[in-house]
Amino acid sequence: MSRYALTHVALTGAAAAAVGLSLSMGITAARAVPRTAVPIAIMAGTFIAVALLHWPLFWVVLAAGFASVAYTYAAAS
Repeated sequence: MSRYALTHVALTGAAAAAVGLSLSMGITAARAVPRTAVPIAIMAGTFIAVALLHWPLFWVVLAAGFASVAYTYAAAS
């Protein structure tokens, strides 16, 4: 497929759309989070771990998800 000139253009457009959708989903999710210290710290920690430290997304989301569920459970009890 690399011999076709439009392949590069199409894949560039698809990548830009994927980045835009990911950014939109992140902003939408961030707007729904309660404005307390722990959820914001979990969001910031997840961003730092994945974007700045380049830790594996799977393990970071697994740990952050566990921490979020544990915090919500403890807060509800």
